[in-house]
Amino acid sequence: MFATTAPKVNVMALPLPMESTHQPGIWIVDFADLLERLGDDEPLALELLEIFYAVLDEQGKEISAAMAMGDPGAISAAAHALKGAANNVGAKALGLSCMALELKAKQVDEAAAFHTLWLAVQQAIQELQTYYRNTILPYTQQV
Repeated sequence: MFATTAPKVNVMALPLPMESTHQPGIWIVDFADLLERLGDDEPLALELLEIFYAVLDEQGKEISAAMAMGDPGAISAAAHALKGAANNVGAKALGLSCMALELKAKQVDEAAAFHTLWLAVQQAIQELQTYYRNTILPYTQQV
């Protein structure tokens, strides 16, 4: 194994965190936390966010398809997968929304019962996409 040392990151130059509009007090992406968990490896953090952003739409479509089928098991599984991916990159608001949908799907047999939670997940996805395009992407072009 090769020992590598990630360059120290100027925390003041990081993309500004933005609070979720539908979950006050929760960051859309907690970039500082992501960096801390990655040993301040900023290029790796940005690469993980880029990969996550690339698959985000597809993962949202999986939940949408499960909702259309009315299958609580599929809804729970798809929400669980997106929750894990979101939490891995510090997308806390989306992770919490997915967790609520996942848990509700495990408790209720009727898909209509969690329509409101699905709307919250959709809002969190849109919020994250906007934050990525307007904050993270411009930041990566400066680095």
